[in-house]
Amino acid sequence: MTRSDFRLGEDEEVHEAAMLYVYGGQLVNVLCFPLGPEPERGYPWNDRIMEVRELWEKECGIKPEQQRVVVDILLGFRALSDDDDRYDTYERFTRMLRIISTMAEPDDDVEGFLRQVGAWLHEQLPEVAFKDYADAAVQTGDVWDETNCESEHGADDDESPGRVMKDEGTQTDR
Repeated sequence: MTRSDFRLGEDEEVHEAAMLYVYGGQLVNVLCFPLGPEPERGYPWNDRIMEVRELWEKECGIKPEQQRVVVDILLGFRALSDDDDRYDTYERFTRMLRIISTMAEPDDDVEGFLRQVGAWLHEQLPEVAFKDYADAAVQTGDVWDETNCESEHGADDDESPGRVMKDEGTQTDR
């Protein structure tokens, strides 16, 4: 994970973000976490959650416990981005991610740090914020049950496990 600054346009303000790189197999999956003081209101967090849940195991071999950590961070953003009453919690949340992204060296595994942030989110937010839904965009009362799903990968598959890491990079828009 690395800290990055970028602009959406030449006259636009600079946005601070953490780029999370998940390495595994032949692919690298990337998420951009906003670190600025203002929450990303109306951002499609559900799309990112579904992307991690449905594609990342196949694409980069992320393990279920690693996937849970990344999804918890995304669920934290979703719960805090549109909740004015939890602005202080949002600030503490992004401050923790900012610290992780600035202290880690290139290629450092930051999974343990993100796991701590996820545990902190579970202490701060109601447990309903972490319910897994079959379709996060719908948010019905039907809870997602992973025990009824079969993996496309057998238990004997010898794929390299996903690794959640920090990497150096800068995002610019030209």
